[in-house]
Formats: sequence, structure tokens, C-alpha cells
Amino acid sequence: MANDLLSHEYIGWRLYVFVAVFTPLQVALVALRYYAVLGQLVMVGLAIGSVKEGGVGYHIGYLEETSPATVPEFFKYLLAISAWYLVIVNLSKIAILFVYRRLFPQKSVLYILYGIGFVLTAGPLASFIAVLAACHPFSANWGSAQVQATHCINKEALFVWNSFPNIVTDVAMLGLPLPIVWRLHASTQLKLGLTITFLIGGR
Repeated sequence: MANDLLSHEYIGWRLYVFVAVFTPLQVALVALRYYAVLGQLVMVGLAIGSVKEGGVGYHIGYLEETSPATVPEFFKYLLAISAWYLVIVNLSKIAILFVYRRLFPQKSVLYILYGIGFVLTAGPLASFIAVLAACHPFSANWGSAQVQATHCINKEALFVWNSFPNIVTDVAMLGLPLPIVWRLHASTQLKLGLTITFLIGGR
């Protein structure tokens, strides 16, 4: 013990490493969460605008009969909401992946997290590009239903298939911590409490 106290070994560099690694990670986590909130506020603004200016809430057939000038605005807002949704939809889940990375350092878990992260980023990116390229010319996005049927791909099918990766990643993220929690050397009450916490807080 005395020899340890008199040792000239310098270990202050460990603090530098700790700060260098975890400070950017903490900043990134907080930034992602704030960006998710900001993104949601933008979505709220688009939604309100779509109701006030785009006639959202009425059937498109009714708008075509009573207010045809509103129909292009209706489809413009629909396009904006769809595209912006794809930009922000997975930000909160990516932030949760960073938390999981800190909680579960196992290499096997790391590979799963990388796989989920790839799906969370590649899926919306591909769908975002597909949404922007869905109509040719681009102005067909806010054309009549007949124009869109002629010049656009099936957007409804695109949105349906885009929801599939979201469902898969939701299930994977909810289930990922549970086997690890139940292998802990802890009481059943604690394991149950942690299970409920992850199931509620993981989404």
C-alpha cells in the first residue's frame, strides 16, 4: 500500500480519455433529443397549416367540387408532412440506441445495435428519396388524383412498406435488454422493475 502511494506513475491521462469519449456522447444524446422535439414542433406547424390552408379534414372529392384551388395546397402539405416525418421519425430511437450502447457493452449487443441503427437510418433515407422521386414531373405531386395516378408511383404502398422496418426495429429494441436483465444476479422484484422500465421507456 505504501509503495502504491509513493508511485510516480501518472494516470491523469485517464481523465482526459474519459472526458474526450463521454462528453461528445452526452452532447450528441441531448442534441438528438432536442432535435427530436424541434422536429415535432415543425410537424405540428405543418399539420396546423394543412388544416387551415390545405383543407385537410375534408374528403378530397368534396374539395374538388367546392374549392378546387385548395386541392394543390392539400397535396403540397401532404408531401411536406410525409417527407418531414421520414426525417424525424427515428431520432428518438437512435438516441435510445446510444443509451443502450452505454448500458450494455457486450460485443454481441454492439453488433445488434449497429444493425438496428443501420435500418433506422437507411430505411427512412431510402423512403425519403423515393417520396421525392415518386412523381415525374415533380409538380405532379400536387396535381389531381388522375394526374398522380398517371405520373406517380403507388405512394400508399410506399408508406405501408415503410412502416414495416419501424415495427421490426420497435420489437427488436423492446426485446433487446430483456434477456440481459433477466440474467442479472439480482432479485426478481428488481428484474421485474427493470423490465417494466425498459418496456415503457424504450419507445
